[in-house]
Amino acid sequence: MICWLSDNSIIDEKIDTKNLDKIMSLVTKKHKYGKYLLNLYNEYKEFLYENNNPISISQNLKQIYNYSTNYEMLEKCDLILSDNHKQTYFAIKKLNVNKVKNSAIICFDMHSDTYEYNNKIWKGNVFSKLLYEKYIDYVFIIGIPKYKRRITRKDIPKDIKKQVLFIDSKKIKYYLAKFKIENLFISIDIDCLNTRKLKMTALEYCPTSILKNISNLPYNEINKFNIEKYLKKAIFVKNDLGYSNLFHTGENNLNLNDLKIAINNIKKIVKELNINLGFGTGKCFADITEINGYDYAKITSNVVSELIDELIKGGEENGKQKRTIFE
Repeated sequence: MICWLSDNSIIDEKIDTKNLDKIMSLVTKKHKYGKYLLNLYNEYKEFLYENNNPISISQNLKQIYNYSTNYEMLEKCDLILSDNHKQTYFAIKKLNVNKVKNSAIICFDMHSDTYEYNNKIWKGNVFSKLLYEKYIDYVFIIGIPKYKRRITRKDIPKDIKKQVLFIDSKKIKYYLAKFKIENLFISIDIDCLNTRKLKMTALEYCPTSILKNISNLPYNEINKFNIEKYLKKAIFVKNDLGYSNLFHTGENNLNLNDLKIAINNIKKIVKELNINLGFGTGKCFADITEINGYDYAKITSNVVSELIDELIKGGEENGKQKRTIFE
């Protein structure tokens, strides 16, 4: 069984291709970000017109898996799908309510989600709050680009810094053994992938988010004097806690096949090291998150389905607990 978690705060929006065309006709390579945006536009224009009737990914996955939205069913499900990584925080608190020790999360993500913990939970401080509140002991992050690691580490609160490790997928076994991990949860933020190459659209950190933002700009208010200001707003999007930087988003090195290989290796490693997948109170041992928006050509749905298959295919025994495919 699969559960879907959402607080319904994310509004799905389609790309207004007509308005996008009009605004992009004003953009030149001389504008700041102009060359980058024109390349994106030319790369996606035909794709968007060929797939001009997208479906909301939550609806599409509901049709495929008939997932449950009952929060109380978490312990009985195999894995969780969610539209926002902050849902991982609520899921882990329920799944590891007893705070069993030697517990860790392996997270595939292009962000560490370890900003300062405070009273407000958001997707940027999920793991720092879980560490601070002692629901987990370590988090191993795979997928942060090397050029971002130094500045990312500066934002981690000092008292949990040693519990947050940026690792390579080839070092998973080494770190699980070194820190004597006994309980492991796998969290996959789909923005860890090269979403530009795959043309994934149903998530925030992908190139089509920029094109969608441009398509929502007021064409009648844009002129040659203010166009760069508007284009910047489409790339650097303000939110409650700062802004989302979408510049060159979706250009990560991790591809889908590499991620599937890493998942398969984790399943072998936990069996070899006698590590429990999950926290002992239920079956659930993984989530796939940041799934939201309209899914053009259903590409993101197909990616999610491949990851689900890799995580729970065959009902094979993973670690101490035997997993069963959809019940």
